Amino acid sequence: MYSNYEKSRKLSVTAGTILDDVTFQFGGKFELNVLREQCKKLDVEKVYNTYMKRLRRNQLYTFLAVLVVITTIYCLMLMPFKKATIDICIYIGFTFAAVVILFFSVWKKSIAKITGISHIKFLGVLLLSMMDIAVPVLHAVNQYDTTIPLYYSFIISSIYIFMPFSNNVFPLMLGIVVSVAYFIMFHLVIYRINIDGNENFEEEKVISEVIFMSAINLLGLFFRLLCELAIRRTFIDKRQCVEEDLLLQAAKTQEKILLLSMIPAQIADKIEEDIMLRLSRSTTVRRRSIYARESELLHRKLFIETHNDVTILYADMVNYTKLTTTLDVKTLVETLHDLYVKFDDAALELDVLRIQFLGDCYYCVANVSIPNEEHAASCVKLGLRMIKEIHRERDARHLEMDIRVGVHSGSVFTGVIGAKKWKFDIYSKDVEIANRLESTGVPGRVHISDDTLELLNNQFKYEQGTEKALTDKLLQLHSVKTFLIVSMTETRPVASSASGLINKLSLLRSSSMSSFQDLKSVYSVDVIQKMVNLEMRRESITIPVETLQSYISISISRLHRIFFGKTQHLSRFEREEHNFRVNFSWLFMCFKNWRWEHNYLIQPDVQLKYSVLVSYIVMLSTIAIQTITAPQSILFWILVLVGNICMLLILCLVWYKRIWEMCRKEWFHIRPRNKFGRWMYWVSEASQKELSIRISIYLGILALQLCYTLINMIVIASKLRTRRSKCCFLMMAPKTPCALIRGPLLSAL
Repeated sequence: MYSNYEKSRKLSVTAGTILDDVTFQFGGKFELNVLREQCKKLDVEKVYNTYMKRLRRNQLYTFLAVLVVITTIYCLMLMPFKKATIDICIYIGFTFAAVVILFFSVWKKSIAKITGISHIKFLGVLLLSMMDIAVPVLHAVNQYDTTIPLYYSFIISSIYIFMPFSNNVFPLMLGIVVSVAYFIMFHLVIYRINIDGNENFEEEKVISEVIFMSAINLLGLFFRLLCELAIRRTFIDKRQCVEEDLLLQAAKTQEKILLLSMIPAQIADKIEEDIMLRLSRSTTVRRRSIYARESELLHRKLFIETHNDVTILYADMVNYTKLTTTLDVKTLVETLHDLYVKFDDAALELDVLRIQFLGDCYYCVANVSIPNEEHAASCVKLGLRMIKEIHRERDARHLEMDIRVGVHSGSVFTGVIGAKKWKFDIYSKDVEIANRLESTGVPGRVHISDDTLELLNNQFKYEQGTEKALTDKLLQLHSVKTFLIVSMTETRPVASSASGLINKLSLLRSSSMSSFQDLKSVYSVDVIQKMVNLEMRRESITIPVETLQSYISISISRLHRIFFGKTQHLSRFEREEHNFRVNFSWLFMCFKNWRWEHNYLIQPDVQLKYSVLVSYIVMLSTIAIQTITAPQSILFWILVLVGNICMLLILCLVWYKRIWEMCRKEWFHIRPRNKFGRWMYWVSEASQKELSIRISIYLGILALQLCYTLINMIVIASKLRTRRSKCCFLMMAPKTPCALIRGPLLSAL
């Protein structure tokens, strides 16, 4: 049972495991190194890698589509120019070659046939870089015309965002290699050769390009790490969700088995429906008097069913009173428990429903909850089996005990009685007849009626009944003739063992468990972990990342419903994708339900400190670029001073909690004791949780960057109006800061 699983899991926990779990829960679950260790510990690493391969492959297809669209648009714009023929050929040829190479590097069939073909994606990226470098070099050599490369920022950022690399080392190395190639081009060609063919090295422009490309690499790596962190958190949370779902299913199965051990499946289903109906009514009617509730309990719906073709078995232990006086309580209970467990196993095997046992009395019925055409033979076989088991127990324990069994066929009423404490039982005259057959029987024999004998089809040898049965008033009243079973006329395998097991599996459980022993074995520690891992592997393969494919499936389902009037069957993930699209606005990138959107926005952003740090580094890069490319005014430097002070204060606030926790050596985090430390800790924690503080930080950083750019443009414009052309600057200078600063902010948002 799931409780046994919980106990065994608690017993297997060590002090180190407790320490890891506490560290993971208190902030550690948002740190990348802790998440990587947790993925390996929980056996989620392979699942994560499988999903990331699919995700990166899908992202690469998106990159190829964007690349083709950009190249097509740019080539169409170049067509009116006669000198651009070579440029168009270079763009088309290199783009086509790069697309083919990158496509084959992730194509499943090519990966399966050719070993190591996935590594040719390096060649595809280098081809794109060569294309972007070749055009400016040709212009500089042939026409002495310096042209800024078109794709270099797009290629560098795409290496980190779209390329399907298994770790972060390869994209970083490739990004550095491509950046060095562009640096060589800028150093030797773009900013060295003038229009007249003379060499005039512009060192400040090359430095600004190096800073810009370094910032692009930093942003790409930051985006990749954030993506890894988010997906690892998702898979760890998903695994926890799967494990809790399995435990919930175990609890439900245990509850179902416990209920079905007392009540047949048909009545149990009706009771569940009635309970759900009452719960729905109670939610609609808020105010209800106590008298109304009590009257509802008193007038509860009766669950009574009639069964016409059944067989009832009554069994009673002989010398039970003597056993209670001669045996101690523990031995008596153990003996009865062993016997009744064997009786229950035999009844389950023969498709006989045990009603209940009262001390030494045990009675059951066949062909009620489980269909059984040979219900009479099953009850007789069960009676013989019970006699055999009690004789075996008698010889093993050296006790004076035996059992009388009475079997009768007829009809019964089955139902649940009681308002608060339910009890399932059977009622009819045939039940009384079976009881009298037991009481008038012989110890160690099965006493049956003539109605039961007619249904046995000569499967058993029999003899006349007892003298007590001939003088019993109830049996005489209903003209019941009785017989004693001697033995079976032939031995054949139980016909219901296979089909009955299938029926029990379908009726007694919803998750492949037919007994409590099966339940214990299935929900053991090892098995539950295997089930979780199996489910996670299936999730990693079936979670849709091909949004276009899922969109097409949903569109086909809509057309199917429009033309044929019924909905085409969708998988679970397609239904989830459909529900997400219905409730999400792609125009405003938010949930249509504002409560959902509010609940999403108020989630704490533990990665805020990293976003602010990267934003500050990028801000310093943009300040350096603007300083190098053009002389700045005093107002600009005043703003730089104010902006750096503000950013350093923000960094101290958002990083204070993390630095405090890193400096503490206890396994749990203690808040600062002094007032200033507590205030800083509270502000640092509030900056992660409060949406208004986060938005204020984002807007403040963006406003600072815009002020830098606007002041720079205003000063340059005023100088241009006074014809001071020497102060002219690169056209990329004002737009580069905006392009850089959006990266960490968009990643954080």
